[in-house]
Amino acid sequence: MNELLNIQSISKNFDGIKALDQFSCSVREGEILGLIGPNGAGKTTLFNVLTGFISGDEGKAYFQGKNIISKSPHQIYDLGISRTFQRLRLIRQMTVLENVLLGFQKQTGENLIDLIIKQKQMISKEKENRGQAIQYLESVGLKDKMNNLAGDLSYGQQKLVSLVCCLVSEPTLLLLDEPVAGINPAMMDQILSIIEDQSGSGKTVVMIEHNMDVVSDICQRVIFMDMGKNISEGTPEEVKNDPKVIEAYLD
Repeated sequence: MNELLNIQSISKNFDGIKALDQFSCSVREGEILGLIGPNGAGKTTLFNVLTGFISGDEGKAYFQGKNIISKSPHQIYDLGISRTFQRLRLIRQMTVLENVLLGFQKQTGENLIDLIIKQKQMISKEKENRGQAIQYLESVGLKDKMNNLAGDLSYGQQKLVSLVCCLVSEPTLLLLDEPVAGINPAMMDQILSIIEDQSGSGKTVVMIEHNMDVVSDICQRVIFMDMGKNISEGTPEEVKNDPKVIEAYLD
């Protein structure tokens, strides 16, 4: 598989504490890569640096050959990288459909010129986006909830909506932060099936996960992080049996 993302020696300090310490790895096209490690290992910090929500202190990350470090979140999003968050960022007072519609890239009505001179095009595009959003919700079994407030859904359903919000932008790379944590087994199976479908259709997924059974079932490759470093990488079985990983979990 070809390389999609190349991360080179990224470091990030918070008040003298190293959240990322010369972290490097590569991500291949079409794979599902698992990021595992104890709390505080730097996994979410890595996602935040890669998506422009915080700036790294040093290092580079090349996505399809372009260095994305120092780019803004919306620039990175427009390049084809979408993500979820541990703390869901749905707007609870808006409907499910309205939340999903916010996920579309480069919407026609986002600037004043479009509003003035491109009204017909804007209306047509909004109609198209609405139709696609409804199709996505129908495909995951949430069409009947599309007019419900996001805050009224169960936690598992909110996680599913959050994933749909990422998918509608048709990203090349999905960064998923604990996508199945805290949900019931049936919803977990549904979300994992959707993630596998993304890889099957050529998209690339990097997911942070603590459940090793999930990681072993869905990830072709795993990276174990600790203290901001890449400690071990390989197949789930190789990483699970690596003495460095066993030692880190026992300490």
